Order: sequence, then C-alpha cells, then structure tokens
Amino acid sequence: MRLLVPCVLLVALAACRSDGVGSGAEGAPEVSEPVTAGPGQPPMGPPMDPRLEGFRPGVSLAELLDPALDTPALLARLDEPRRIETEAVENRHVPGQVDTLRTYVYDGLALTVYDVAGGGALLQEVRVTDEGYTTAGGLGVGSRREAIEAAYPNSVGAEGGTVTYERAASPDDPTPETLRVRYDGDRAAELVWSFYVD
Repeated sequence: MRLLVPCVLLVALAACRSDGVGSGAEGAPEVSEPVTAGPGQPPMGPPMDPRLEGFRPGVSLAELLDPALDTPALLARLDEPRRIETEAVENRHVPGQVDTLRTYVYDGLALTVYDVAGGGALLQEVRVTDEGYTTAGGLGVGSRREAIEAAYPNSVGAEGGTVTYERAASPDDPTPETLRVRYDGDRAAELVWSFYVD
C-alpha cells in the first residue's frame, strides 16, 4: 500500500508534464477553448477588428459613389447610422417649399441626402474620415497625393491643406463630380465627394 501511493503520484506528475499543462515549461500549448467572462456570462471570442466595430453603413464606399445606384435604393440598403442630422432648406425653384437635408452619420463616414418635400431624394455628399473605407480604385484616407491626382487629374482650387478636384462623366458633362481632399503632409486625411443637386 505504501508503494502504491507514490507510484500513482509519479504517474500523475508525468502525465501533467507530458502535455505541458502545469509544468511551466516554454512551448506549452495555448488554450483554444473560449474564455468565459465570468459565471453565467457567455464565452468571449477573439477581439473584433476595430474597423468592423461600431456603426458602419453596410454598403461599400465604391457602391456609395456609384452613379448607377439611385438614392432611394441606396438608402434602403443602409444599416442603422449612429445618428441622423436634419436641416430644413428652402427649395430654390418652388417659393415657400421647405426641403430637408439629412446627414446619416456613421463611424468615419457621413452621407448627406437632399430630401425634396413631397418625394424624391438625391445623394449630395459623402464624407470619409476613416481608413476603413476605400473607392473601387483603392483611394481613401491615408492615400498618397500622387495616387489621388492620378485618378483626379483636374485640380480646380486649393485652400490651405485642402485641394478640390473635378471629374466629369463625359467631356460635355455640365455637372462634374467634385472631390475635396484635406491633406496631412502627402496623405489624405479627409475626402469629401459632392454631387450636383438642383
């Protein structure tokens, strides 16, 4: 009986050391089971990519800028914003008619829609301030100036660190797309696309 107890202890110790658990040895396997937050709490998985957390539109920047997608269809696809800011504006063509500017604010992105009283919505502006959004051509916050100017070669003005570019859909397009870029050094810190609304 005296010999049996030490043998059982030796076997148990050997088993612990062979899998690295409790041995304090380097190279011990990592625990792959989910870690719980505490008694009665659900398991916690790996941390999320911070760019995927928070309020995102659920639509890519390339889609937001696609002129083929009409505004009502775009609005129907948007995820819930952090907030919606509204501003009453007087219609330029109908005296006494008050329309509404609605700005859908997401983390790092805001889009402003011109809502005509009595129906109709037009995308007026898309503002990007976060690296998590890029155009179909790969432009976004952090892009180098040379890459932006390769895509938008027509600079129409500059003020401080902000440069305004225009890009027309065709040579006779009277309403070109406008892009204002605020640079921090040689890289874009903010990009604002504006669209003609009349």
